Amino acid sequence: MKIMKTSAILLFVLAVALAACGGGGPSMSELEAVQTIAAGTAVAGITQTAAARPPTETPEPPTATPEPPTETPEPSPTPETEEGEEAGESSGEAAVSPTPGLQPVLGAPPTSTPGGPAGSCTYAAAFEGVENTPDGTAYEFGKEFTKTWRVKNTGTCTWTESVNLIWVYSETDGKESSELMGAQGVIAVVTDPVQPNGYLDIAVRFRTPSTLGVYKVFFKFRSSTAIFGVNGNGNLWVEIKACDSSGLCPPSP
Repeated sequence: MKIMKTSAILLFVLAVALAACGGGGPSMSELEAVQTIAAGTAVAGITQTAAARPPTETPEPPTATPEPPTETPEPSPTPETEEGEEAGESSGEAAVSPTPGLQPVLGAPPTSTPGGPAGSCTYAAAFEGVENTPDGTAYEFGKEFTKTWRVKNTGTCTWTESVNLIWVYSETDGKESSELMGAQGVIAVVTDPVQPNGYLDIAVRFRTPSTLGVYKVFFKFRSSTAIFGVNGNGNLWVEIKACDSSGLCPPSP
């Protein structure tokens, strides 16, 4: 702005000088020359003013903050299946082991179910009563005794010597055991044929165990073609108490 004011003053002085020299006022050409100088001076002042101004800073665009990389979760390892283990086998039921030493003498599988047909007839029996040694009879250690049962042939087959009494299982103080009290696993009981509706008296020798306890032994019948029980598929049994020489006996189960 100071330059423009100075230029204006100089132009005014120049115009006055020209007038004084010419006497009659400036000519047209002189005036145009003054205007030209004034215009150039104005442009120069504007240019210098513009150059003197500090440049306007252009703000830089904000830098975008990079997002952290997304971690891809690693897949969980699949548990290895042990060799011989089937999938879905569910870890959760235990296997039942047979009682050691307990081997019922049932023989080969029969060709008919208990009480079922055997050829053209059936095997069946009914318990008719005990002749001696009621359940719970007390005997001293080592005492021998005889247990008898009476049964009826309720089937349609005649019982011959092929029909035997066989051991099924035993109990000692209410727990399964293999104690037979001196009896055999297979006992021949038929000497003469027993016709249907006929009766058979069975006598078996036993020996009292030498350990205090309550003993029970169970039996069924077996023919050459079937295994059958009494009153359906029930068992015959003997039950006693083994007592010491002082008379000490176990309590009843």
